[in-house]
Amino acid sequence: MKRVRIGNGCGFWGDNLDAPLRLAASGRLDYLTLEYLAELTMSILAVQKAKDPKSGYATDFIDVLGRLTPILADQPKLKVITNAGGMNPSR
Repeated sequence: MKRVRIGNGCGFWGDNLDAPLRLAASGRLDYLTLEYLAELTMSILAVQKAKDPKSGYATDFIDVLGRLTPILADQPKLKVITNAGGMNPSR
């Protein structure tokens, strides 16, 4: 049976931005998950979307993904899974 290695790089919006980088840099993962939707985060995102229909998502995901880009280039089989879309997944 094939071994699948999964690492979780965050647990809520605003979590340590270096954790996903450290996990991915280890070079030993198949999947890197980035969990943004803790209960408090969901309420913050709902308030943001109520004020501005274009908001309601974890805006720091773009920064994290940008910082991960060199690692992803070196590890093309590494998959990133996230729910950073929050209350506005189309953004």
